[in-house]
Amino acid sequence: KQTNMSIPLCLYLYRWLQVGDPCLRSSDCSDSLCCARHFWTRICKPVLREGQVCTRQRRKGNHGLELFQRCPCGDGLSCRTLREPAICVSPFP
Repeated sequence: KQTNMSIPLCLYLYRWLQVGDPCLRSSDCSDSLCCARHFWTRICKPVLREGQVCTRQRRKGNHGLELFQRCPCGDGLSCRTLREPAICVSPFP
């Protein structure tokens, strides 16, 4: 893992970043976390589980800056609009 110079090196020596820790990229964060925008910074947030509200991917250039970005759905799940809002669902019933 590469280090973020604003975070003490000791954090990288003993653990990967946890929920709420500042990050540069998802690979900085512990398993089942991603690096997502929170206001004007980026922090580690939990990857979404089945049934949680998700944000559908939009075409490039067709959306504004999200102040509270969500992580993607976890492995094997996809973000679907079965009803509003979109939620993470398994492809198999």
